[in-house]
Amino acid sequence: MATDLFPGFTRQFITTSDDVSIFVRAKLEANKPPLLLLHGLPQTHAEFHPIIPSLLPHYSIVLMDLRGYGASSAVSSTNGFGYSKRLMAQDCVFVMAELEYDKFTLVGHDREKLAKVVVVDIIPTAAMYSGFGDAAAGLRAHHWLFLAQADPFPKRMINGTDNGKMFLDHTLATRTKKRNLDDFSEAALEEYRDAYCTEERIPQHLRGLQGWSVLG
Repeated sequence: MATDLFPGFTRQFITTSDDVSIFVRAKLEANKPPLLLLHGLPQTHAEFHPIIPSLLPHYSIVLMDLRGYGASSAVSSTNGFGYSKRLMAQDCVFVMAELEYDKFTLVGHDREKLAKVVVVDIIPTAAMYSGFGDAAAGLRAHHWLFLAQADPFPKRMINGTDNGKMFLDHTLATRTKKRNLDDFSEAALEEYRDAYCTEERIPQHLRGLQGWSVLG
């Protein structure tokens, strides 16, 4: 049986106005302000589990898997527009409205409708792509150009459980200071691998990466 990384949190799926099913975990208390936590690529909502005990005394906490990630719907999109930042932001607002919050604090991405915002390591997409003339920058962010290639090249390169796991583990490790997986719990790694290393979801992760460059 898989370890529950968020004991005491509810689980639900919220269907957005464009029929995308968003997986949500929440622990809400009437006397605490709402805090929405958004993961990055290639993680899921599970990335926040180590800091939840520190946040619980102060906030009503909402976690969600962005469209195409974790247990949320993998949207069919041939050009990346189905994963534009605008649509992802609309998902967030819709989810919080369904939970009866019209103002909230966000740790992650987006602006407006927010009481506070904490932005962690966000690189402007246009600036990122314009910087790839530098060899060192290209090596550090190889996945940006690789995953944005046209189908079926990247999908076939990382298709299947073994290749998908290797790519995911490498990508996660390169986002840490020690460049390894030592600080990831086995339960979190299991959740990431289950969410990522399946043949039918890989193409949607590629479309999701294209979506990071779509203003939509």
